[in-house]
Amino acid sequence: MWDKLRRIKGAIFIFFLIVFALYIFSLNYKKHDLDPIQRVVLTLVSPVLSAWSYMVENLKGTLDHYVFLTSVQEENQFLKKQISELEQELVRYKEAYLENQRLRRLLEFKTRLSYDSVAAMVILHDLSGWFQTVLLNKGYKDGVTEDMPVVSYNAVVGRVLQVGPHYSRVMLITDPASAVDVIVQRSRVRGILVGRDLNTCKIKYVKNDMDVRPGDLVITSGKDGVFPRGLRVGVVKATYRDPIKLFQKIDVEPLLNLKDLEEVLVIKFKLRVKHSMKTDINGGFKK
Repeated sequence: MWDKLRRIKGAIFIFFLIVFALYIFSLNYKKHDLDPIQRVVLTLVSPVLSAWSYMVENLKGTLDHYVFLTSVQEENQFLKKQISELEQELVRYKEAYLENQRLRRLLEFKTRLSYDSVAAMVILHDLSGWFQTVLLNKGYKDGVTEDMPVVSYNAVVGRVLQVGPHYSRVMLITDPASAVDVIVQRSRVRGILVGRDLNTCKIKYVKNDMDVRPGDLVITSGKDGVFPRGLRVGVVKATYRDPIKLFQKIDVEPLLNLKDLEEVLVIKFKLRVKHSMKTDINGGFKK
């Protein structure tokens, strides 16, 4: 009972306090002096109004701060997205620039060749332990045939092994089944370059007394009927002479990093015996 009376009294007090406040604010006390009642009511109401004003200002500040933080967070997410898009765009531009540089070097090399060639892109690497080949995006409809030599802008890559309408498979010089007739440019020593592993080849059939040294440049001899003469292949890394054996061991590092091939040239070179050559009655040849 007493709690209900206290709540009723409190409500009545607040009601009259609000009424008096409205009464005071309804008066134009800027032009007239306040009467005693107005002063008393204003004195009683001022702390409540100050507290209310303080609470409203704090609430407004909190809301403004929340709205500001929300706006900053949204802006931050937007900027992060823009940075990510710009970084991706930069990667695309860099890739285009690097591809342009590679194609420019390939074009310069193509203009120095004495043979027609087909530019192709590597679309698949098969660098397993058993076979070391790459797949190109050009085939016999582009003029590619088996045994055509494949080069990059600065060295030999391999030879065409299989051909389809729109693709061809190339055996790399590092494949154990590969064989290229080569010479050491400095000493003119000739041998057969065969694949050894992913990063190394070796020259076979070079006698122990032949002059081959680390650092010598190895080029194609042109005598295997597949590769034109004078194409760069690799550099001699080490030689091993065994007095018991007839031939020395020669390790060669290819000039190209064959694992990173992207663009190549297929050279339209294939040594053929002319069909117009006929034998005369003396066993010679005449055209």
